Amino acid sequence: MNTVFSFKRFQLLVKSDLIINWKQYVLGSLAIFAGLFLTIMTFIPKPFRYLVDGREYVNFSWREDDWMGFLMLILVVYFAVLFMTSFSSMKDKASRTRFLLLPASGFEKFLHQFLLYVVVMGPFFYLLYWLDAQLVRQVIIWHYDLSASQIESFNSFQFSLLSEGTDSTWEVVSLVCIPITFACYGLMSNIWFRKLGWVKMIVMLIPIIYLFFVMLTGLSHLFYPEATHGWDANIATVYPPHAKHSIMQMYLHILVNVGWVFLLLIGYFKFKESEV
Repeated sequence: MNTVFSFKRFQLLVKSDLIINWKQYVLGSLAIFAGLFLTIMTFIPKPFRYLVDGREYVNFSWREDDWMGFLMLILVVYFAVLFMTSFSSMKDKASRTRFLLLPASGFEKFLHQFLLYVVVMGPFFYLLYWLDAQLVRQVIIWHYDLSASQIESFNSFQFSLLSEGTDSTWEVVSLVCIPITFACYGLMSNIWFRKLGWVKMIVMLIPIIYLFFVMLTGLSHLFYPEATHGWDANIATVYPPHAKHSIMQMYLHILVNVGWVFLLLIGYFKFKESEV
């Protein structure tokens, strides 16, 4: 018998979670959809009517970039949900005991949380935002009775907006991996900490970022001492021969593209300790 992974056992684990929590998932999705719709409708730039010689006109100017601010909002909501609810059964002793005694291996339990919160929930939140953006656009067009030229200029949100300004496929992949890396970091909140894990994980980002810049400064002093003065690290401006990206850009691309894998490994082995 395979004690690490069994598809049938994993299927039963997923089925059990859906049977117990399906109402929570449905109601939560509807609440987020409705809340995001109301938020966008409240803050989106709207047309305004004015009169000239007794005739009513509608003035409306729109920039596609206006969609991006609302996209950042849904990302914040996604990360908040992930940080606070992933591995929620690990928060107290009673629920933790029940969770660890479920007839599934540690790998299957960890894989289920990863698939639910990163692979499924991430794209699902993007989908919710896309649907909200399309609905808001149609409501504004209908309510203000926009002209054909105004409708044409009122571009809908498209995910291709995310890749604008990127110079290579590598940059597009890195852009996708940034939220995945942060999501894998947040996935460990309730594994490492029993109380207020999400707060502690966010606070931990401060020393992590500080140590990251300390490391960059040290590398700059080590390899490019002539271009470095104190904390003024200039490693980001150094390009290898015939390279399109600077050393700093290459390092950041590698970090976000593979960093999430190491975060998952760290989280898994930490979770395995809970089963001992």
